Amino acid sequence: MNRATRLVINRPTVIYDTQGDETVIIDLATGHYFRLDAASTQLWAQFDSASSPEEALARVTNPGSLGSELDAMITDLLDRKLLRTATDADAVITCLPSPAISAAVVQGAGGVFSTLRPGCTWIEMST
Repeated sequence: MNRATRLVINRPTVIYDTQGDETVIIDLATGHYFRLDAASTQLWAQFDSASSPEEALARVTNPGSLGSELDAMITDLLDRKLLRTATDADAVITCLPSPAISAAVVQGAGGVFSTLRPGCTWIEMST
């Protein structure tokens, strides 16, 4: 696993809910669910928008508690298809029928914007 690869939550088949310092993840494709402890919850939250494991680890409160297990955790999340690789594209072009549909496709949880790397350009071609 490359710790520099940007990853994102595999929406729409993966949903989650955080209550306090614990998270429950549900894989709608398999019906499996997972519970995360406080440290893992902080890490998981970093993948709501595209982050590399290194970036995610740097933003958690206590990275030492996850550092030695990071590679195994990320590999497991990828193998279970709970995370996926974010795009490395320089630009994304859409051509959608209305502003409301464009907003639904690109904004919010699981939208195109959540998977893009910083500096990526979005081009909307609608007339």
